[in-house]
Parts: sequence; C-alpha cells; structure tokens
Amino acid sequence: MKVPILLPNIFNHPFTYESDINLKVGDYVMVPFGKSKITGVVWDEIELPSNKKF
Repeated sequence: MKVPILLPNIFNHPFTYESDINLKVGDYVMVPFGKSKITGVVWDEIELPSNKKF
C-alpha cells in the first residue's frame, strides 16, 4: 500500500512510500532518503501530482 510520509526537511509536502506494514497516521518510521535513512511520520494525505511547469 502507498503511505504518505512527512519528513523533517524544507519540503512542505509528504513523500509517498510503499509499505507492507499496517501503519497509522502519526506513526514514526525510518525511510530511505538519498543515501541515508531518515525518521518521518505517517501523514494523512498523499501528495497529488502537480501540474506546475518550471
């Protein structure tokens, strides 16, 4: 299942990760981010694709 994870960085949106574990909103998780692992929190809203063009 796809799970939205909010990371403590400069981003103002959650990242979507795949998980087979039954997670609830507010659970803390360790997720891969770049070359390291980082602590995040399960969020309540999946980031929707943006139609913005840069």
